[in-house]
Amino acid sequence: MFVLTALASIIVTTVAAGPVREWPFVVSNEGRFKVQMPGPVDESVETISTDLSSLDQHTFTCSTGHALWRVSYVDLPKEVLRGQSPESILIAGQSGARTMKGMQVFTEPSPKLWGAYSRRFRTVAPNGPVVSHLLVFKSSRLFHLMVVSPPDRFRRVGTRSFFDSFTLE
Repeated sequence: MFVLTALASIIVTTVAAGPVREWPFVVSNEGRFKVQMPGPVDESVETISTDLSSLDQHTFTCSTGHALWRVSYVDLPKEVLRGQSPESILIAGQSGARTMKGMQVFTEPSPKLWGAYSRRFRTVAPNGPVVSHLLVFKSSRLFHLMVVSPPDRFRRVGTRSFFDSFTLE
């Protein structure tokens, strides 16, 4: 039974976006990370104003007909980090998803990343898409990986492989 389930998963992922193991790596020297994405990547930098300072959010996005994959990161200023533990920063990131009306939030097992803190969760909107999230915090840098997919496909678009391919350099 397990073999049939695994085989079906591989076939569906291959049909959806090509074999995950063949996805090209996106490397960000400035962001000091690499990750596999299924197709061409659009890069952008957006300045976000906050009460304490302005943050430059670097974003890498890939979209296919089946899902949207995204990695973004910001460097948090000392004023934001003062008195905050890495865990509290990640919990605050996940808690933000709970504020949306009707949004269901499911915490999932978080991967162990050498020298970094992480938190993985999934949000499900009523009659809307499923968004799988991985937050990673190291030093003063906060990474946010996410995959947006239709509710009936979120387990078949390579989300786990995408998250597992993320490495810090």
